[in-house]
Amino acid sequence: MHLIESKHSKNGKLPSVGDVKDGLLKMMLYTNLENVSIEDNLFVSLPVLRLTSEKITGEIHSNSPQNVREEFWRDNNFNKRQREFMDSLFAEAIENNFVVSLGKI
Repeated sequence: MHLIESKHSKNGKLPSVGDVKDGLLKMMLYTNLENVSIEDNLFVSLPVLRLTSEKITGEIHSNSPQNVREEFWRDNNFNKRQREFMDSLFAEAIENNFVVSLGKI
């Protein structure tokens, strides 16, 4: 079962830093859940921070291989700062057992 927090940007390639920080706070909460159940049925949960924008094409995830990430950055004209921000966010996700996805809505 996926526990998804979504953040969207209408005008930029990435949601605002404030929105991303809010999403990270929720990922901290979601990753610390021990028992997720619906009507007494236990589920294994996977927290996902979903970032979307109308200004990009394709989709990548924190578990995407580096060559796929590099192609995505090129195809969407990400600058160095944007790439570094996303790479650090992906590293945070891997280290803390959640997934970050980035794609078009």
